[in-house]
Amino acid sequence: MNMKNNLIEKNRANICAAFLLLIWMFEFVINIWFVARYFVKYKLDSDFAGDAVLAKHLADTGNYIFSSDWYPTTEVYVIHHQLIMTPLFKIFKDYSLVWILTSSVAFLLLSLSIYFFMRCLNSSINRAIIAVILFMNPVVTFQMSFSVWFHGYLFYYIMAFVLLGLLFKYRLVQTSVSRRDIILTTVFSFMAGLCGVRMFLVLFVPFAITYCIYIYNKECRSIFDQYFKLILLSFLSAFVGFGIYSFYLAPKYGDGSLVRLGFTLYDSGTIKDNILTLPQVIIDGLCIDFARTSDTYYAAITLVLALLWVIVLSNNLMVIFNKRDDYNYRFIAMFSFICMIVNLAFMVITLHSDEFISRYRYFALSTFAQLPVFVATNKFAKPYKVGDVVKAIVIGLSVLSILIWKVDQDKIYSEYNGSWREGYINYLISNGYSYGSSTYWNADTTIFESNGLLQVSPVYNDENFTFFEWNTQRSYKGKTPEFIILTIEEYDNRVANGWQQMPIIYEDDYVVIFDYES
Repeated sequence: MNMKNNLIEKNRANICAAFLLLIWMFEFVINIWFVARYFVKYKLDSDFAGDAVLAKHLADTGNYIFSSDWYPTTEVYVIHHQLIMTPLFKIFKDYSLVWILTSSVAFLLLSLSIYFFMRCLNSSINRAIIAVILFMNPVVTFQMSFSVWFHGYLFYYIMAFVLLGLLFKYRLVQTSVSRRDIILTTVFSFMAGLCGVRMFLVLFVPFAITYCIYIYNKECRSIFDQYFKLILLSFLSAFVGFGIYSFYLAPKYGDGSLVRLGFTLYDSGTIKDNILTLPQVIIDGLCIDFARTSDTYYAAITLVLALLWVIVLSNNLMVIFNKRDDYNYRFIAMFSFICMIVNLAFMVITLHSDEFISRYRYFALSTFAQLPVFVATNKFAKPYKVGDVVKAIVIGLSVLSILIWKVDQDKIYSEYNGSWREGYINYLISNGYSYGSSTYWNADTTIFESNGLLQVSPVYNDENFTFFEWNTQRSYKGKTPEFIILTIEEYDNRVANGWQQMPIIYEDDYVVIFDYES
């Protein structure tokens, strides 16, 4: 009878795992379909496009790491371009295809890193898959932003989950560290350090603070003393990578501003303004994430899901901290909390308030806040619960409702519409133009949308169209453009300032293009 019951349980677990994998595949297909159908045509901007243009430049010039013929942005991505996009551009020439494939690879790698993290916590296969489904489901817009839009940030979390898994595995599962784990910890910590300040904010600084808090407690000190050597190895490897990034890569290939950002405070007025406006910014951000399209009921669905998520998170935090003798899992929950506090503090100190919503809020709110949910589900639940499957089904199917909300036709075509570039791109290509200039937000985007047939350098919309040294090839500087692209607003501003006008070769409802050579 026991054998029969065990067989039934095993079959049930296998069926559950297969069903969960189907839900994950559903999420994967939905995310990638959204990229292919909507993102590259309607949501792409010059920041995103610049990543692809740089990767294509590296592939064309035979480089994999960096190029001296490039004006960088504030940070140097060491993993995103070099390991994924550049090799893809050596195989494929289509910008959109490479972007879609990179999104697919990033989605797969993040899923695997979360699965690895959960298995390091000695989780069952089913619970590990549930954790992946919970995390990869874009319950809020910024999760969708990470999983399918800006996959450059995604690699921070891939490395972070692998490192957390290796570190927690030693504390929770093993009594000794294997040679393989030492090598993996060293390699991933070094790669994380190469990513610069952000990786320290996401992982190393919160981890160090949490560790110091715990060893200060005499009762915990004996438990965590043996942990010290592995943590020290990880930190030393990360600092070696960060040193190479800070003193060699950033000065040579970047402007180093993100390195300085980690150690520089803005004026006290900015800090005061940020603190005073923080509640308003958070409320605005939540409204944008959950209720922007108030005329549809899909916004209400996402808001309800988000509130349910907050309830689940709060409940799991209470469960963990009620287990007062379980220091290991409380350590993870404490790390999650401190990670959010550190990142929020960094935002308040160093950034202007209008940058909260569009940038660093992601780091504080979208990732490690979910760790307690994974941990509590894994540690304090029964081995098999129907409720887990129901939760996975609800979360998985919610992707569909969110997708419908996100691709609402009025929203897409009014707010994200970038298809207006097709008209002038087709005109320029058909008339034999190949190199020109525009203001930044149309430069790399035009290169991307034209699939590299048009090369466009960024310029200021001033009297002499001064070269804009940002996210573009250095060799463009001093090169005479054949045409200048200005939006209608930029053109009107130029007319209002009485600056010299040039012959117009193309005009529509969105842009005015001048023949610069004549």
